[in-house]
Amino acid sequence: MLFLTEIILTFLLLAILISGMCLRQVQQGQYGFAMSCISLILIIIYLMIQPIHHQSIPGWTVDSLSQYMKLFATIASLYIMITSRSTIKQLSIKTFEFYVLLLASLLGVFVVASAKNFLVLFVGLELIALPLYAMIALFNKRQAYEAALKYFILGAMASGILLFGIALMFGINGHIDFMFSNISDNIDIKLKMLAVLLILIGLLMKLGFAPFHYWVPDVFEGAPIPMVMLIATLPKFAYVSAIMRLSFEGMLSISILPNVIVVLSLLSILIGNLGALSQTSLKRLLGYSSIAHMGFMLLALNPGVQNFVPIFYLIMYTITSILVFSNTMFLSKGNELDEMISYQGLYEKQPLFAMMYLISFFSLAGIPPLGGFMAKLNVFYILLTQAENSTWLYTAATLAMLFAVIGTAYYIRFIRIIYFESQNKTQYQRLSSSQTILLVIPASLILLFGILPGLLIEISQNAILITS
Repeated sequence: MLFLTEIILTFLLLAILISGMCLRQVQQGQYGFAMSCISLILIIIYLMIQPIHHQSIPGWTVDSLSQYMKLFATIASLYIMITSRSTIKQLSIKTFEFYVLLLASLLGVFVVASAKNFLVLFVGLELIALPLYAMIALFNKRQAYEAALKYFILGAMASGILLFGIALMFGINGHIDFMFSNISDNIDIKLKMLAVLLILIGLLMKLGFAPFHYWVPDVFEGAPIPMVMLIATLPKFAYVSAIMRLSFEGMLSISILPNVIVVLSLLSILIGNLGALSQTSLKRLLGYSSIAHMGFMLLALNPGVQNFVPIFYLIMYTITSILVFSNTMFLSKGNELDEMISYQGLYEKQPLFAMMYLISFFSLAGIPPLGGFMAKLNVFYILLTQAENSTWLYTAATLAMLFAVIGTAYYIRFIRIIYFESQNKTQYQRLSSSQTILLVIPASLILLFGILPGLLIEISQNAILITS
């Protein structure tokens, strides 16, 4: 069945919600966590054993890209749910509602991953966003309310721009599918370019792409760490999936749009890295870092060509982000340590925490032999391969390399604070054996995919093997 994955998740979501409401409030949190984990495990098993065949109906498609994106998003959701459980309990929020809303947002990712027209795409994007707004506000703090409001306002602006582009596209083509009608008139081509550009801007705003990035540092700083980890990873599988599908359909190849994407990618890398240089807040630093990494990821996008590198980069960024935020949650346990000065001398007190930060930050900086280095190397390889017939892409690759060098400064600065600055009086939590395992798994994957990148390359290539 074309909708079987979504039907399973919807049924489990409603079953958990209805049955959980019958329990006492003190039991709801533990019940919601257990049932949500079981639901995600069942979906992961189904997606792994189900053979991938291309099936499509108007507005909906099931292919390798959609199924792999659903699998990656489900695994990330399960890991986030497990790692953030203790922190969520200590923050005194309604944990049951948190898990239900997380499943609802995941359902939105599933819808976007299979969307084949703009109406389904818009419904999926809103299904992702609305639970996220509510989840941030569940944390009863003024900063969380402010972050939720900023996220909502900017998300509404992005949706408005996206809808304007969709309406213009419908007016030109007479339909809302991801394809162009055969119209060669010069005016229509310009209108098409404008429509696609508006749709692309709407998606890039949600992705946190410069110069539409203003919400990212503020939301990262104001939202609690479990929500920051969720915002930094889960929705990106949907947004990247939508952009890649538009690219595969040739909608991003019209006129000067490929050059616009390259320019915006370089601008995102530059603004993200420059913005992070002066930060003293760890979460704001990671927010600007996210802006830069989104630029690198879409820099590898080759409009009209099925390219695995954005998927490779997204997976590596997700694994590394989960490691960073999990490490921070375990270190602080509800009492957030956001100021970078709080981490002075961490190596002397908690060397394992310091080692996890070292691996994750060096991977984000693109230092070998870690997975982040291979991700950036693939981006530059794709750029230089495309540049055979374009001097402009050589220039873009050179600029991206220079901007990447700028980015290493703030990563190394944080590592210097941890390892080489004097010890402060901050009290850190000790790792339990289960938390150690939860940190070692992503750290091992970062090392594994850095030394043996062929494993992840093969997975990424399989994700676009059967794509319409």
